Amino acid sequence: MMPSRVGLHDEIFHGERPVLAGVDADSTYCYLPAAEDHRDGDTWGVHLLDAAQQGLAEPRPMEILDGPLHTAQHAVPTLHR
Repeated sequence: MMPSRVGLHDEIFHGERPVLAGVDADSTYCYLPAAEDHRDGDTWGVHLLDAAQQGLAEPRPMEILDGPLHTAQHAVPTLHR
């Protein structure tokens, strides 16, 4: 798959458990479905870095203005341009 031009990242929930989601805006391919115990910046950062290393989350996600996802996006250099 070609790298995403715009990644859409959000959190959904299964019961009380967060599921981190990353979707390619053009194709609607879900490259990040991750059920986790936490949804903090470290947890997001691990998944975003992994997606970037696989070429699935480049070059830029839509900007998140606040919260753990914002922190994680700015910690992964390939995602913040």
